Amino acid sequence: MGRKVVLISSFTIDRIEIGGSVYEKIGGPAYYAGITLALMGMEPILITSTRPDMLERVKEIFKDFPRLRLINTKPSCSSIYVFRHIYDSYGRRYSEILDVGCPIELESIDGSGLEFLLSSSWILISPVYREIEPEDVERLTSLGRVAIDLQGFSREIDNRKVISSLKNILKSLQRIPRVSLIHLSSDDIRDIASESIDDLRKIRSIIEKALATAYTIGSRGGYIHIGDRPYEEIKVEMKKDSEPVWYYIPSYIEMDTGDPTGCGDIFISSLVGSIAMGYNILDAAIRASAISGIRVSRGFPVEINFGEIENISKNLEKKVQRIQIL
Repeated sequence: MGRKVVLISSFTIDRIEIGGSVYEKIGGPAYYAGITLALMGMEPILITSTRPDMLERVKEIFKDFPRLRLINTKPSCSSIYVFRHIYDSYGRRYSEILDVGCPIELESIDGSGLEFLLSSSWILISPVYREIEPEDVERLTSLGRVAIDLQGFSREIDNRKVISSLKNILKSLQRIPRVSLIHLSSDDIRDIASESIDDLRKIRSIIEKALATAYTIGSRGGYIHIGDRPYEEIKVEMKKDSEPVWYYIPSYIEMDTGDPTGCGDIFISSLVGSIAMGYNILDAAIRASAISGIRVSRGFPVEINFGEIENISKNLEKKVQRIQIL
């Protein structure tokens, strides 16, 4: 399969409090997912909107990743998303938003950017907060395989506090057509999440919107839902009469402590990247778990050694469980 992947997303400035330490760094799915795709050998093009000083900073960072191209759709942008993230001892994240970024103006894309969209193997849409409208997703589905991270559609802001809920997601999904792949985490449905199999019943209406759905629960691993018939575009490879089914995907843990910031972005981008490399959806999810687990213990960016990923994945495969949700 082709290795051209379009990523539509934003940068953030993250002020992180974890394990008694406080630090600030560039983040957001534009950063974590963009670099992950490049590290996997993809040819990603990042479509974003950001202010000029941040654009210069990320261009300097991206010099180490020559495969990664960048299009800034709003050169006049004067703001950026600024978050305060607090992690508890269980790895759960509590967030405040201190500033909001600019909308991504897809209608301004032309020339090589439009050509890349049309020739890409995947389009990964990963909003931070309302910079991408559901109607934009509908237009993009006509161009190719679309994967969506629901994080940005789950959020609302109440006096700087970031509140994520299933209710917000379902409101947006009403305006989004069926896509190839969806990812959400327990952080995105904090209002109802138990971080157990019970959650899979609660998100039943979400899985109807995608050929495959990934639901992750941090250090406890995650689940991947595979639809009721084979889809060539994501290499599901199921028996003809198979029922829709969930699989439990174990997490990869090297140490008890670490920084999980960006792991959701790394998971969905490495899932898309693995599918683009030719893996079926289940094998791709296992590899995505390995890559995001490495991030927690080793920092980011971190070299992706595919031989090591294969060895880790073989061990994780032994713990995969097929789950039938009635």
